[in-house]
Amino acid sequence: MANWTNSNASLAKYNARVHTQTTDDLGAEHTKVDNKVQTDDGDLLLQQLSAGDVTHIRQACPWNSGSPPLDDKMRTMYEMHDLFRFKRPEFLSNYKNPCWRRENSSQLLCLPYFYVVGFPKCGSTFTFSTIVGHPEVAKPQYKETQWISRRRFDGSSNLEEFLDMFSSATRLIEKNVVTDPNTGKQYHHMITGEGSPSTVWENSHWRYLPGNYNCTEPRVLNPHYIYHLNPDTRIIIVIRNPTDMRISEYNFFNRHHPTAEQFHKDMVDGIEKFENCRSSFSLRTCAYNNNEKLRTPIALYHVFISDWMRVFPREQILLVRLEDTHQDPHSSFSNIFEFLGLSHVSRLELQTIMSRSRMNLRKKAFTAKNETRRILDDFFKPHNIQLAKLLNNTIPVYV
Repeated sequence: MANWTNSNASLAKYNARVHTQTTDDLGAEHTKVDNKVQTDDGDLLLQQLSAGDVTHIRQACPWNSGSPPLDDKMRTMYEMHDLFRFKRPEFLSNYKNPCWRRENSSQLLCLPYFYVVGFPKCGSTFTFSTIVGHPEVAKPQYKETQWISRRRFDGSSNLEEFLDMFSSATRLIEKNVVTDPNTGKQYHHMITGEGSPSTVWENSHWRYLPGNYNCTEPRVLNPHYIYHLNPDTRIIIVIRNPTDMRISEYNFFNRHHPTAEQFHKDMVDGIEKFENCRSSFSLRTCAYNNNEKLRTPIALYHVFISDWMRVFPREQILLVRLEDTHQDPHSSFSNIFEFLGLSHVSRLELQTIMSRSRMNLRKKAFTAKNETRRILDDFFKPHNIQLAKLLNNTIPVYV
């Protein structure tokens, strides 16, 4: 059952994992630029979050010339989007999924047990649809709610809107029960999840959210909100070779007959704009200031993944490579199912599940030039090395 206050041992565990990221020339500058935000404040933030105390998280950074001033009108407008204002519910102990009853009602409400997040064109649709094909997973109405990173800012960040997106899955979870043969007690064993890839990298409103006022780099991000709502959430992050990702993404999202020549020009321009940003700002600032016209930073995986690893214990995060799910799907999904505490499926059962899985495919409009691939490979190489260090070289990461 979820409680607001964790034990001292739990708090120590969270404190011990803060800043496990290896830092070299790529990351050293942002530590110097905003030292208080990245060290002392970062430690304090996690301590408060793990203890359920979010009072001080809303504090602002000291203003400096590197951060634009935030007027009172903008502050007031964004206060409604502060998800720390929602009190974490007491989850029912006879449900595997984080569920609870509405106050003074029998209505069951459920949050996702897991999130499939990641980067564009890295196989999140195939991964998510295969997971929800497992008989112990309740399929939600939508694979991508986009609520955490986007849709809630169109309204008032009402959590009820988010919960409604899992109403059909909630009914399945409530309906399906197993009985412990030893105790005779009933247990609701099904889980549900959410699959918006952008949750891992898109924080376009970060400057306006409480806790980030006046900061040159973000303090409060999507993982903090998800952790606040349920600290036991499981996170699956899908990745692929970043050069292949940028090529595939450009092919998929550019509907105006993209060519290899235009792709080359846009990649060179994107790298130049990013380097111009880096001449004035830190790596994290430039990475999180991505937008539709500047998408190169999205493929700097280590920047975003390290922020999630600062919040969630390593055992609650699973990295999945697209290359592995294609080359050896049985091993990949066996690992995923085990990570989620789901029963094992045979190769034949998995083939049946995958035959019903979806992929977002579109006919390839162009083949990238070798020169373009070389430029992208050279740009991403030092960042891939950082990712390898962050993960202690536990999986191949395109170095």
